[in-house]
Amino acid sequence: MSDRWRITEDVVLELGLRYDEQTLTDDRDTSPRFNLVWGLGEKSTLRIAWGHFFQSQRPYELQVEDGITELARAERTEQRVLGFERAVGGRSNLLVRIEAYQRLIDHPRRRYENIYEPNSVFPEIEPDRILFTPESGESYGLELYVRGKLGKVDWWASYAYARVFDRIDGRDVPRRFDQPHAITFDAGFPIGAWHANFAWRYHSGWPTTRLFGVIEEDDEGELEAVPAFGPFNGERLAPYHRLDLRLSREWQKKRGTLGFFLEIQNLYNRRNQAGIDPDFDLELSDEGAIDLRIEEEIWDGFLPSFGITWEF
Repeated sequence: MSDRWRITEDVVLELGLRYDEQTLTDDRDTSPRFNLVWGLGEKSTLRIAWGHFFQSQRPYELQVEDGITELARAERTEQRVLGFERAVGGRSNLLVRIEAYQRLIDHPRRRYENIYEPNSVFPEIEPDRILFTPESGESYGLELYVRGKLGKVDWWASYAYARVFDRIDGRDVPRRFDQPHAITFDAGFPIGAWHANFAWRYHSGWPTTRLFGVIEEDDEGELEAVPAFGPFNGERLAPYHRLDLRLSREWQKKRGTLGFFLEIQNLYNRRNQAGIDPDFDLELSDEGAIDLRIEEEIWDGFLPSFGITWEF
C-alpha cells in the first residue's frame, strides 16, 4: 500500500507499507517506506528516502552443491538515502547529482565463497572455498554524477566512494566486491553516419587474503611446509581499469530499421587482476626454504565483438 500527498507546492510526500509472507521459512514481514521530494526553485531538487526491505531466498539460490538444503530466513535491510540534484541548463545542458546512502543488514544468510579464484568453473571443489556466517552487514557510500553536452558530444561522469562489510566474529570484514573508489567516464558523438561511444572505468582492487607458508612438525616429528593466512580480506588486488569503444550505425528500411555495431572491450589491453590461483601443496627445499607457487588470475584483455540488429 502506498499513497502520495502534495504537502505544499514544492514538497511531495509518499508513505508506503508492504507485507510479505514466506511459507517455506514461516516469515511474516512488514516493511514501512518513506519518500520525500522537495523542489528548491525551478532547477534544484532534494530527495530523502527511508525504509525497511526484506529479501527472501529463492529456491534456485540454495547452495545445494555445498550441502545447504534449507532456505534461510529473509534478510532485512534498513536503507537511508539523501540526494540533491541541480540542472544548470545553458548550452552545456549540465546536470549535477550527489547522493549519500546507508544500508544496514540484519539476518544475513550464510554462504560459501571462494576467496582466491572468482572465475572457477566448479567453485565448490576448489580448496579455497569457505563458509561465511556473518552476524550482520553494512554498506554506505557517496556518489557524484555529472552529465552534460559539449558541442556534439554527449558525456557523463561519476565518482563513487562505497564500502560494504560483513560483521564476522565481532570484526568488520570487507565483502568480496568491496571497492572504495570507482570512476566512470562516458562520451558519445556522431562521426558522419556513424555513432561512436567511449567508456572508461576504474575501481579499487577487490579484497584478498595474504597467503604464505610456515614450517611445522607433522605427527611423526618431521618438518613440513603448510599454508598460513593473514587477516581475511586484509589486502587488495591491483586496481582495475579499462577503456571500451563502440561504433554503431542504423539504416532505415521499408520493413524496419537495420543496425550494426562493433565493440572493443579493453581497448588498451590492460591485464586486470581478478584473483590468484595458489598451489596449496607446499614444498620444503633441502635448504629449508618454502616453495609457494601463486599464479595471477587475469580478466579477458582486448576483446572485439560485433552484432546486427533488425527492428520491425
